[in-house]
Amino acid sequence: MQTADQVAAWILARLTWLPPTGEELAAVPVLVAVTLVALVIAVRQLIPRIGAFAVGWLVPAVGFAVTVVLLTVEFAVVQPFRRLHRRPPALLYGYGNGAVGFEGVVRDTCDAIVRQIDRLHRAWGWLLLVAAIYAVIRWGALYCDRQPSGGCVSPVDAWLASVRRFADQLGR
Repeated sequence: MQTADQVAAWILARLTWLPPTGEELAAVPVLVAVTLVALVIAVRQLIPRIGAFAVGWLVPAVGFAVTVVLLTVEFAVVQPFRRLHRRPPALLYGYGNGAVGFEGVVRDTCDAIVRQIDRLHRAWGWLLLVAAIYAVIRWGALYCDRQPSGGCVSPVDAWLASVRRFADQLGR
């Protein structure tokens, strides 16, 4: 939350060119807009790329490595039978088939997950807007908890008060 406080302070410092009433009225909507842009970049760009890399490459590579280890164990157990020119027990064949099947399941599951992650590129804009508004309201609700001095007023509450004052002035 401290980062959010710093971003909010940075935004307010950039709004000084507005008249005082305009600065008060623009503060929270600009913070929502900045939060929305950050969410859009994260959800539509970063998460799909990181997720596709992790699930599309790393997890299958680990699954393949586990399969190699499992098949190496099978190979080590089967060798004494081969040296004696005997057929290994059917259980060992089932074990090997299970190991190979495990790798196929991991690969197919990862492919399905990557297809779902790719759908994040088309994440609903209104859902991200609601998330941005919620994040700013939540930040404002917890703002006074982070301030050591008493008599704190939440930035969202201050913004609502300035909107009411502005609406009252328009109504006159």
